[in-house]
Amino acid sequence: AMGDRGEERDVDERRKLFIGGLSWDTDDQGLQHAFDKFGRVTEARVIMNRETGRSRGFGFVTFEVERDAEDAVKAMNNQELDGRTVRVDFATKRGDPPARGDGGGGGYGDRRGRGNPNICYDWEKGNCSRGSACRFEHGDGGGGG
Repeated sequence: AMGDRGEERDVDERRKLFIGGLSWDTDDQGLQHAFDKFGRVTEARVIMNRETGRSRGFGFVTFEVERDAEDAVKAMNNQELDGRTVRVDFATKRGDPPARGDGGGGGYGDRRGRGNPNICYDWEKGNCSRGSACRFEHGDGGGGG
């Protein structure tokens, strides 16, 4: 009776938590035990490294009820679990734009003040792989289409 469960998927995302910074001693049971005080846990999984068989130090916990997941995030983020401070957050941040202005970027601002806003950015850096399929212009080319 699986099948027609498409519309439940959105809800699922908000009940699934990412837990990072786990101790290597924490296994699925330990994870479940740490979180089931907030509500019914439908899945608790520590991600293992297949080669070494050790924990990769993070895992996921899925709650039956969205509000329980929210409580768990508030209560467990930056708390100790098996001697390690763990990071707890929703597994998928839906609707939040990706964090901007965290250094690194630069990027698009440079298009301002240049003659042609349609110039291909990658082409200017010499690494446009799209070639003639590129939506942006290569070069300040006269001739205009």
